[in-house]
Amino acid sequence: MTKYCPMCSKGRLERGTKLVTSTYRGHSITYEQPGEWCDICGEGMLTGTDVLSTQAQLLAWRAQIDKQEGE
Repeated sequence: MTKYCPMCSKGRLERGTKLVTSTYRGHSITYEQPGEWCDICGEGMLTGTDVLSTQAQLLAWRAQIDKQEGE
């Protein structure tokens, strides 16, 4: 079953991993985010499992930034 992108309504969602950059307090990190990604607009649909797969890494990174700024 083909899933179409709910954002652009033109592209197809394809399961895969995409490099995503997140910024927190002026610091950036690029990481691999699994999800279903539109082949036209690039938007992604993430399941709870997708979010949980990167959550620990992102929380640890933010904690490190908070610690550095607190020193």
